[in-house]
Amino acid sequence: MAMLRMLGSTLVIAPIKAQATMGGIILPPSHRVDEPQQWRVLHVGPGRKNKRGVIVPLELVPGDVIVTASVFESHHEFTDGVRIVDAGVALGRVDNE
Repeated sequence: MAMLRMLGSTLVIAPIKAQATMGGIILPPSHRVDEPQQWRVLHVGPGRKNKRGVIVPLELVPGDVIVTASVFESHHEFTDGVRIVDAGVALGRVDNE
C-alpha cells in the first residue's frame, strides 16, 4: 500500500458538515460560496523553509478545525470532499474555550 508523505506547508483537510436545501438535497460545503467553510485537519506537512534553510513548523496539528474562504485557487480533491491544500488557505483556527 502506498503512503502519502506530506511536503512543505500542505494540509489534508476534510469538510465538517454538509448542508441540505429546503428540498432535501444535500450540498457539500464546497457548493456554498456565500460564507467561509469549516474543515477538520487530517494531516499536516512539516512546514516551510525560511531564508536560512531552517524548517518553520506549521501552527496546526491534526484534529484542528480551520476556517477557509469558500473558494480554493488550487487543491487536489479526493473522495468525500477530502482535499490537499496549501496551509495559506486557512483564515483561522477554531479554538473551543
